[in-house]
Amino acid sequence: MGRVLAATAVAVAALAMPAGARAQEAQANVEPEAADSVETSPSTGRPSPGGAFLRSVLVPGWGQASSGSYGRAAFYFLAQAGNVWMAYKTDSLRGAARRRQQMLEAAKTAELLRAGVEPEAIEAQLAADESIEDIRLLATARDEQMEDWVALVVFFVFFGGADAFVSAHLADFPAPLTVEPVAGPSGTAFEVGLSLPWTPEFLRGS
Repeated sequence: MGRVLAATAVAVAALAMPAGARAQEAQANVEPEAADSVETSPSTGRPSPGGAFLRSVLVPGWGQASSGSYGRAAFYFLAQAGNVWMAYKTDSLRGAARRRQQMLEAAKTAELLRAGVEPEAIEAQLAADESIEDIRLLATARDEQMEDWVALVVFFVFFGGADAFVSAHLADFPAPLTVEPVAGPSGTAFEVGLSLPWTPEFLRGS
C-alpha cells in the first residue's frame, strides 16, 4: 500500500506542477482577494482552478464538467463510482471471511478444550489445522485487497482534483483548429486554420 500511496503523490504532483507554476505567476498581477477566490468567474460562468479542484474532490467529475470537459467528467465519475463499488464489495467479502474465521476458531477451540488440551497449546493446534490456516490466509488477502481499493479511491480523489485544476486553467484557451467552407474555382472547399493566442498574458503563461 505504501508503494501505491507514493505513486499517487508523485502522479498528482506531476500533473499539478505546470498549472501551479502559472498560478503563482498570475497571482503577482491580481489583488490578493481575487487570487484566493474559488468562486465562479462572473465573466465566464466557470469556476476558478481552486474552485474546480474543490468541486472535483466533492463530486468526481464536477470540476471537469463545470469547465466544459464533459468527457473527462464522465470518465472520473464512472471510474470513481466503480472504485467505490469494488471497495464496498471487497469490504463485504472481508467481513464474511473474518466471520468464517472466528466461527471455525471458536468451534476448534471448544473441541480442543473438551479433549483436555491445555489453553496454552490451543493456538499451536489452531495454526496446524489446515482449514483454519486457509481461512486466515483468505481473510488476510481480503484485508490487503481492501487497502488497495481504498488507496485507489484516494488516488482518484486527488488526481481528479488536479486534473480539474488544470482543466480550469486551460478552459479559456481558444480552439486551436478551425474548419470553414469556402468557395473555390471548382466548387466548395474547406479551409483549415490554426490559431494561437499571441498576447502578453499568453506569453507569461497566465
